Amino acid sequence: MATGRINVAPMAPFDPMSDPNSLSQRWKKWKRRFETYLVALNVTEKKQKRALLLYQAGQETQDIFDTLADIGEDDDYDFAIAALDTYFSPKKHVDFEIFKFREAKQQPHETIDQFSTRLRKLAATCDFENMDK
Repeated sequence: MATGRINVAPMAPFDPMSDPNSLSQRWKKWKRRFETYLVALNVTEKKQKRALLLYQAGQETQDIFDTLADIGEDDDYDFAIAALDTYFSPKKHVDFEIFKFREAKQQPHETIDQFSTRLRKLAATCDFENMDK
């Protein structure tokens, strides 16, 4: 089977300025899409991964990254990811997250599957031991 270079459209940049309440979750989703993007492009070199991370994340995220105290070397992708993870994942108030979970009600327009998905998303922030039970 012949393999050739595939064209992959650039990602939408990460928006760190919208909705601070969902910042951590939005960062995790964006990072997961970025990891898929790297696989699609067959990028394995850490220096190139880091450069693509900062480029694709966008100017606002780059500006934040430049203010972080310890960002590692230019070829340290894992360190860059860890620094951004720390910045975008502030401590959460577990009791408040559980309160939000318990207050959730199925909306008139929601199917049971949509409501179940929304509950799982809310539960993910509650630090429950086993969400499958």
